[in-house]
Amino acid sequence: MTWGIVMNPFQAADAQTTWQQPPEPIASQLDAPRNPITYFSPDNRWMLHVERPPRPAIADLTEPVVRIAGIEFNPQTRGPARSYAAVRGMSIQRMGESHQQAVELPGEARIRHLSWSADSRSLAFTLTQPDGLELWVLNLEDGTPRRLTEPILNGVYGSPCDWLPGDAGLVCKVVPAEQSPPPEPPPVPGGPRIEVNQGREAPARTFTNLLTSPYDETLFEYHLTSVLEHITLEGDRRPLTSPMLIHWATPSPDGSAILLSTVQRPFSYQVPVRRFPRTIEVIDLSGGAIQTIAQLPLADDIPTALGSVRPGRRYVNWRSDRPATLYWVEALDGGDARQQVPYRDAVYQLDLLDDIDADSSSDPRVFPKPWGLNPAYPSDIEPQLLWQSELRFNNILWGTANTAIAYEYWHNTRQLRTWKLNPDTPSQEPILLHERDRQDAYSDPGYPVTAPGPYGWYTLLMADAIERDGAAGDEMESNGVESAPVEDGGPGHRHTIFLNGRGASPNGIFPFLDRWTLETGEKTRLWQAEAPYYERIERVLDPQAQRFITGRQSRHDPVNYWLYGAIAPNAATNSPANSPTNSATSPIMLTHRRDTLPWYADMHREIITYPRADGLDLSATLYLPPGYRPGVDEPLPTLMWVYPQEYKSREAAGQRTQAENVFRRPGGPSPLFLLSQGYAILMNPRMPIIGEGDTEPNDTYIDQLIMSAQAAVDHVVQEGISDPNRIAIGGHSYGAFTAANLLAHSNLFCAGIARNGAYNRTLTPFGFQGEQRNFWDARETYLQMSPFTYAMNINEPLLLIHGADDQNSGTYPIQSERLYEAMRGLGGTVRWVELPLEGHSYVSREAVGHVLWEMLNWLEQC
Repeated sequence: MTWGIVMNPFQAADAQTTWQQPPEPIASQLDAPRNPITYFSPDNRWMLHVERPPRPAIADLTEPVVRIAGIEFNPQTRGPARSYAAVRGMSIQRMGESHQQAVELPGEARIRHLSWSADSRSLAFTLTQPDGLELWVLNLEDGTPRRLTEPILNGVYGSPCDWLPGDAGLVCKVVPAEQSPPPEPPPVPGGPRIEVNQGREAPARTFTNLLTSPYDETLFEYHLTSVLEHITLEGDRRPLTSPMLIHWATPSPDGSAILLSTVQRPFSYQVPVRRFPRTIEVIDLSGGAIQTIAQLPLADDIPTALGSVRPGRRYVNWRSDRPATLYWVEALDGGDARQQVPYRDAVYQLDLLDDIDADSSSDPRVFPKPWGLNPAYPSDIEPQLLWQSELRFNNILWGTANTAIAYEYWHNTRQLRTWKLNPDTPSQEPILLHERDRQDAYSDPGYPVTAPGPYGWYTLLMADAIERDGAAGDEMESNGVESAPVEDGGPGHRHTIFLNGRGASPNGIFPFLDRWTLETGEKTRLWQAEAPYYERIERVLDPQAQRFITGRQSRHDPVNYWLYGAIAPNAATNSPANSPTNSATSPIMLTHRRDTLPWYADMHREIITYPRADGLDLSATLYLPPGYRPGVDEPLPTLMWVYPQEYKSREAAGQRTQAENVFRRPGGPSPLFLLSQGYAILMNPRMPIIGEGDTEPNDTYIDQLIMSAQAAVDHVVQEGISDPNRIAIGGHSYGAFTAANLLAHSNLFCAGIARNGAYNRTLTPFGFQGEQRNFWDARETYLQMSPFTYAMNINEPLLLIHGADDQNSGTYPIQSERLYEAMRGLGGTVRWVELPLEGHSYVSREAVGHVLWEMLNWLEQC
């Protein structure tokens, strides 16, 4: 068999201005249907299957869009830009049953903002109409959807609605009823744009789509303005606030109060809306203000050092295990990661209620009535210090009154710590549960499993165990005498949680479920995936983790969902035979998805390993066309598709983290489509950039990059897989930057493809990717890492592709334009393709097909 492309190279390519189609079978494969996406209700009684929309036509990208303050939205609908991405249809399925009931919706429904009620009886969503967003609610029991409002919701910034508990309805951002028409741009500029800085240090990474004029400010304020309303399940509406710039509004778990975040002036032309001044306050269900929790000033001067944060109260939210207890985090270093301090962050909590039993209801479908707000609040209640973290606060998971799991992380060392806290007794010393290098995949213990708690919010799934004293306790239980209860947190009490892990190891990736007793550190493996599957826990269904749902896939089968631990007919509920690990009970298949691109079922896929010149073991995923015989057939033309990563340790950098038993099919403009044209594809060959100790990874970026590329090339050539004269390099975003650098500093490749990259690092002077030094701190590094600086050395053909509306930080379209101009002026072989209306990722059918056509034709030059 002869392998190679059966296309002609470019003919009059410079004059080509129309959309082109890739060859078959790629053209037909781009139009193949895609399997739906499945969501589970909080109580796991329902499965929701949503249909993914078809790839849009380029005409769909011409919808109006406003890009200001770092956000994009459709000014006609007050919803997210590009409604083509919305869900087009959905169906519901009761757990354990095979029947799927389609949800009947009007016309060409465009569904967004799907949200389960905490009691799992209803599903809220929005339908996009030409003039706005409507609120709809689906009754899960009868599958009937109902429209609650006209197209009045405001989805410009964040989700427009959030659920109240039980059947109380939702709180929603609504467009003011009497709002005037939108402002018109001034026909003549009123004056120059002037910005002034008087000695204040205010660095910022490169942001896109910022405010640029007073008109932008007016337009931003107009579209962001909302009224917060309470909307019942009967469609009744009651305003709670006056018009204001609402970001989000979150009811407390018991529904007695609402945490409200609003944007304030002054706005900024240098940073996006998430850094604008912010007020966070608590209001009651009548709209009356209770207390201001935070007043955050403009944050346009956050240091660019990774780990720096906004000063003041952040992460303000409700504790998920309490009816109405707030928590927040405050930086103790001023938010500046460069400062040397004993503690980085402090976590505070504030209970808004009288002394009540927060755990009075254990059924997530039964909600207590809203409690009366503490009459002493706010004057006599001070926030309580819960924890001070030595590293930067990362996350907290709430469990019971005396158990929470908190994480802290520090970027410079990649250090991640896990702690057990006692929220009810903050004076109790926190317990360090685990510490590791976050990039060390082999030591990852997994992430705690959560489930709906007493108020329907997700809390740690816990199985408490009591340790009895001596044989007396054993004898009492053997005689059927129930031991006296042990107070929660008292002597002999053991808290047990469950860990859902990816299971990376030198032998492969095999996800697992562990039981972990926090007091003793003892772990028990309850379940682990086995070859030939990649299978991981999706939901745990009971407090002892005897029943759970997994998502299972293999090389030949897409993800389908399986139910473990279903009770066998006529079996005792507590029979050991019903353990999910017992072969007597087989899992039940819940979905039946199929392969919609069967052409790739017989492709060869293999994780290969090979050494770098400095002794580091590397790996990559090698794809070969169906029927190709390595060592027998002629070596293939090959495309290496790359994306490097920075590490602080060699041990982590050399780990094997690619899963072998996953289902892989090409989508979008994936290089894997090129398999159908006779190419070998080397996907994501590991290119670690290591900087141990005080050494910065990027100071030796070029040397390490070349070493990694050389090792990959040498391996595929020595194995007889790749023709050494026909190996090309390609990548997207940071991978495009990498591809251009490899062409500029090596002669390993015959051609390059660079999509939506950044090539001149002086245009991102305050940091990029993992680089946290600014240009003036590390000028030589910035210049050496910029392929634009070495454009004269790029003597292989380079294809530059860029979305004209790239919204990604740092990858302005001008980056590709300027590299093209440089290579053109220096006599290089280069082609620049700008895709109208496309962003950092390519979505339209025309653009995706054209990009693949461009890639295939360009590689013919090898």
